[in-house]
Amino acid sequence: NITVPHIRTGQHFRPGRPL
Repeated sequence: NITVPHIRTGQHFRPGRPL
């Protein structure tokens, strides 16, 4: 699975998932 850093939260989440 690929995780991308979120700018708002600064956490990592899977693409295709909501906040």
